[in-house]
Amino acid sequence: MFTGPSEFALSVTMTATPDRLPRDGSSQSVITVTVRDVSSRPVPAQRLRISSNVGTVSESEVVSDNEGRATFAFTAPPATTISTVATAVISVVPIDPNAGNAAARTVSIQLTGTSNTAAPLARFSSKPDAPALKETVTFDASDTLDEYTDQTPFTETDDDPKFRCHDACTYAWDFGGEATGTGRIVTYQFQTVRTYTVTLRVTDSAASVGSKTKNVTVAAGTVPTASISFSPSSPAIYETVNFTGEASTAGQAGRTIVNHQWQFGDGTSGTGLRVTKTYSRTGTYTVVLTVTDSAGLQGTKTQDVTVVAGVTADFTISPTGAAINQTIVLNAESSQGSNGFGGRNPISKYIWNFGNSTSTTEESDPITSTSYSVAGTYTIVLTVEDSAGRRATKSRTVTVE
Repeated sequence: MFTGPSEFALSVTMTATPDRLPRDGSSQSVITVTVRDVSSRPVPAQRLRISSNVGTVSESEVVSDNEGRATFAFTAPPATTISTVATAVISVVPIDPNAGNAAARTVSIQLTGTSNTAAPLARFSSKPDAPALKETVTFDASDTLDEYTDQTPFTETDDDPKFRCHDACTYAWDFGGEATGTGRIVTYQFQTVRTYTVTLRVTDSAASVGSKTKNVTVAAGTVPTASISFSPSSPAIYETVNFTGEASTAGQAGRTIVNHQWQFGDGTSGTGLRVTKTYSRTGTYTVVLTVTDSAGLQGTKTQDVTVVAGVTADFTISPTGAAINQTIVLNAESSQGSNGFGGRNPISKYIWNFGNSTSTTEESDPITSTSYSVAGTYTIVLTVEDSAGRRATKSRTVTVE
């Protein structure tokens, strides 16, 4: 490929595909010319004059399209007309009233032997050498050799860059019968734990074929690591417990965790990265998380969760039927805090709503009193909070006559 500005601020880019042909009088390469202005914008309707030192071109002049591109074909010369020329040079010159001094831009195509009698020597590498299941493996056939333009012999261990076929050859891959691919450099993820025979078949510009096989052993790899986090750390019955498996990790680079399966130790289960659960009985439950990665491998983690008795709110009303402005005693001594490590956590707050215009009151004493100046039925609501921050609510009614 060649890129360069012309004498009147045009940027002309040329590519040849392929850039290597046999001297057989029929093989062709497609030449693409791109013209841009000083601001890198495509230049349409630009006339270009074409010539070559050997072989033939399909057009003597082309005009760029709306994208600033023009294409034409180059045909390799027959062997009988070539003796010393190893490279075809194709030139284009912009034609413009103001481009009288425009310089020619060129692209080169290597010309191989008269019949390219040597078959390509297929060679390839694979990385990593011992891949894990579904790990991305890169196959690179860039070291494949083929006949040079002067038909110099090459050997299997030859590292001279001039012998490398690169994109003048085509490459077909067979990944042990599991899949196929094309291209000089390809990637693949093997789907089964076993040894695969990978085959590379290389075809050069003269249709000569060379092949290479290599065994690739695929291992299961490292299983994923499951991790459980939950809160609160000591939940009460009927309290929502939040579980997450966010810290779980896949065992191999390039893999991801694709599934989280939960067993909550009471016969129930759940699915997902984050799940919630409530327990209706106290006790210690063994929670199991099983994670599956993108390779289908699984890892498991167990975690004990101890569920304690919750807060209970309760109170008595005396008398239950009262007269207007009569004192009514409310006693919440029967309320209990949740279980803690040293027994039940004490109740620290008693929050009362008397069901009338009197504002809610918060007290530390379980016994309080109130009265009503208007007859009616009132709903009294008690909310208790223990030292662990857990709450419970209880309501009762009182009739005032």
